[in-house]
Amino acid sequence: MKKHTITVDELACVGCGACAADCPANNMKLNLTKAAPATQDCMMCGHCVAVCPVGAISISGFAEEPVPVPAGEYGPAKTSLDPDALETALRFRRSVRRFSHKDVPKEMIGRIIEAGRLTPTAVNAQGTSYFVIRKHRAELEAEAVKLVGKFLPAAKAAVPKLRGFQVGQNFFFRRAPLVIVVASKDKVSASLQAQSMMTMAEALGLAGFFSGFFTMAVNVSSKIRSRMGMKKKDGKAVTTLVLGWSSVTYRRSAQREEARVKWL
Repeated sequence: MKKHTITVDELACVGCGACAADCPANNMKLNLTKAAPATQDCMMCGHCVAVCPVGAISISGFAEEPVPVPAGEYGPAKTSLDPDALETALRFRRSVRRFSHKDVPKEMIGRIIEAGRLTPTAVNAQGTSYFVIRKHRAELEAEAVKLVGKFLPAAKAAVPKLRGFQVGQNFFFRRAPLVIVVASKDKVSASLQAQSMMTMAEALGLAGFFSGFFTMAVNVSSKIRSRMGMKKKDGKAVTTLVLGWSSVTYRRSAQREEARVKWL
């Protein structure tokens, strides 16, 4: 992790207290009429930088500068998603396992990973690693097929829903052109990042599914991890996105059970 330092420009600071009021760790304080961090041992979430009305606070050590919220007619513009459009996208989302042979451009892959990077995480942890599998899909899939073939019979006997599964050459990736393994020591944060990545992939016109089987194979096989270049510091594989251009068209939404909600 890079070293980060919170700095307050005392000449610019107006002592409004917005940073102190919004700091989730109670680390920003008002010393007389100027803001200052109580300690540099902070989660570096950037709330103080984002909320300051005069841009007096900065955090060093990042490769990018904060981006101002776009201006609207009466102040900062709305940056939230359209709720109707989002609900429609979620309603018709399906796990797609049939793909065309068209490749996914690197520019799109970059945007998918950026969606993961920009996702808020617990205490602003930045410990997620992304393993983009393209050229070595076949050899990694073959290794995973050999591994799963050993324990699938027992799994089929224990779980009736698995009895129709046939482990073949394309069992894991279904001939998709792009696979991204998301790894971290923080399972919850990495899962949230992966969902953002899938949402971005679909916004770009791609389709795909999360492969729990390959994720399991990565965590079980030291040989697969070695071929991927996964180190102990990367944590464990949390999920695997299998992505490409869909070759199937669905005509209607999937039926789902009603939500179980308890109002307290």
